[in-house]
Amino acid sequence: MPYILPVKIIFWQLFLLLITIAIESIFFYRKLGITRKTSVKYSILINLLSSIIGWIFVFIIQGILPFYWKTQIIGYIFLGILDKKIFNIQIYLMLFILAIIGFLLNCYLELKELDLIQTFSASPEKQQNNQSNNVPGLMLATRICKALKYNDAKKASVILRANLSSFSLTIVIIYLILQSYYI
Repeated sequence: MPYILPVKIIFWQLFLLLITIAIESIFFYRKLGITRKTSVKYSILINLLSSIIGWIFVFIIQGILPFYWKTQIIGYIFLGILDKKIFNIQIYLMLFILAIIGFLLNCYLELKELDLIQTFSASPEKQQNNQSNNVPGLMLATRICKALKYNDAKKASVILRANLSSFSLTIVIIYLILQSYYI
């Protein structure tokens, strides 16, 4: 059985990832006060993890959809082809609502990823200051729980603005791609 490699979608994903990483790393550098190199590393790791989780979610959802929608998703992923008959006002409204939900979930996911990254990349002195005197070291599960419960309004604001910027540019690019498809 021959295998089909979705080269077109892989290149578009890489292109959009590069744009997103560049935009978000600028926000991390300017607003979080970290070095340029660290901001790029954080942005790469956060966006790659978010993309992987996003694709896993797409494939899980694709598995429970009706056959017609399944073929539409597979056709778009592998061939870049959509059935022009499926677009009506309800579909646009549903896609808009799903895009907003996806955006908010992505922001939350990236915020928690950033908290985890910063927790595990903290210097030993900083980690020692966070530990109580009678505990020789924090266990891995404790550090993860602490990072997941941690809330920082400044960091959340930076993530939200960075994602708004990168998602806006991504939407413009996708719109231009779809316009060229339908013309």
